[in-house]
Amino acid sequence: MRYLSNGIVLAMAFAALVAASQGFAQTPKGNRLLGMDVQAARDGGYDTAFQIAKKAGAQVVSVSINWDDIESEPGQYHNASLQAANAYYPAQHVRVSLCIRPLDTNGPHMPADLRGQPMDSDVVEERFGKMMDYVFAQIPDVPLASLGVGNEVNIDFGTDAGKWARYRRFFAAVRRRIQAKHPDLPIGVPVTFEGVTGAARGEVKTLNAASDWVMVTYYPLNTDFTVKAPGTASRDFDRLARLYPNRKIALMEAGCPSGALCLSSETRQAEFVTQVFRAWDAHAAQIPLVSFSWLNDKSTADMDGFARYYGVNAPPFREYLQTLGLRTWEGKDKAAFRVLTQEARARGW
Repeated sequence: MRYLSNGIVLAMAFAALVAASQGFAQTPKGNRLLGMDVQAARDGGYDTAFQIAKKAGAQVVSVSINWDDIESEPGQYHNASLQAANAYYPAQHVRVSLCIRPLDTNGPHMPADLRGQPMDSDVVEERFGKMMDYVFAQIPDVPLASLGVGNEVNIDFGTDAGKWARYRRFFAAVRRRIQAKHPDLPIGVPVTFEGVTGAARGEVKTLNAASDWVMVTYYPLNTDFTVKAPGTASRDFDRLARLYPNRKIALMEAGCPSGALCLSSETRQAEFVTQVFRAWDAHAAQIPLVSFSWLNDKSTADMDGFARYYGVNAPPFREYLQTLGLRTWEGKDKAAFRVLTQEARARGW
């Protein structure tokens, strides 16, 4: 084997993955939604990337915007992404998973004059509600698959019961306001898999009692950003189903890097995709949506921006984000993208 070229070895590994996948009975897609977080690669614009994702079976795309990128001054709203979404997506016949983030993985994203205010204060709830009225007014034609309020909030809250309680009250008030006008829209709060299953799982469960979907972000990584052993997805999906029986669970982000610093490879990333589809099949009635992150790898310039945004610049962290794509930054399919396309088609996507 060591005398073969890397290309031949990778092709043989991909063929083995496809053959292995054909030995399992796939569950037809039914009402399940296949999502993808789409960004442009170096070789083309957004539309080029989007059409590639759509051809592979994607029915849902992700759009995430921080609150302070919409309301930069009190009562002053603007965000070009919203108008662009309304102009583009309706004609594409896809749905959008929208996430508006008063809080993201790296902390709060509230307008400057509200920073330091308790999340459950009347002024924060009212201001967020008015901002959401603006958001919906900008996207009247966009079919929404879901709405996330915040993202990976557990990273900021930890096990602080006071923070969880304040966010629960904030979220419940926001959800009531939104559902009065959009009663069929599933609303929830995305939390990491570790948050859902770890020390704060009781707090998360209480928060999720007020949500329509249990929203989870899923990256099977160790704390040093190395990839966990194969087979993890099946056990993890089973665990989610046991924690939330009779609840809809949506994987708002699901991804695995291919970088060597993460002790991964294109073959291992492709195996992750296969495992996710099989685990999803096992819980098809309970999991309405899985959205893969990302379509394309990131550039070095992108990574410099992420390092500033997250305040982390460690090489394994950069490698994790930079190689998370199913395709390369140069616009070439990785084994993972080919496997995803094959798995999706086998189920009717």
